[in-house]
Amino acid sequence: MSPELINRIDHKIVFKPLSKKVLTDIFKKNLKEFLDSWKANSKAVLPEYTEKEIKEIIDKIYDPQYGARPVERYIHDTIEPEIIQKIMEK
Repeated sequence: MSPELINRIDHKIVFKPLSKKVLTDIFKKNLKEFLDSWKANSKAVLPEYTEKEIKEIIDKIYDPQYGARPVERYIHDTIEPEIIQKIMEK
């Protein structure tokens, strides 16, 4: 990093990594909001996820280094295209 950039940094904030439990809670909340927005704007039959399926998703996307960032990415890169595909098939 350049000295100019380093001089602009006043404080260093260290975050604790999210646990899988916390990431699961964040995923459930974001998934609910995402599906609710589709319900409000579409008559499509939306998927429902079991606890086992959610656990498998969390196991796949969990990386303490990235925090909750993979949650939105998974929803928009995986779940949204599945919904769109089902709508297009009808």
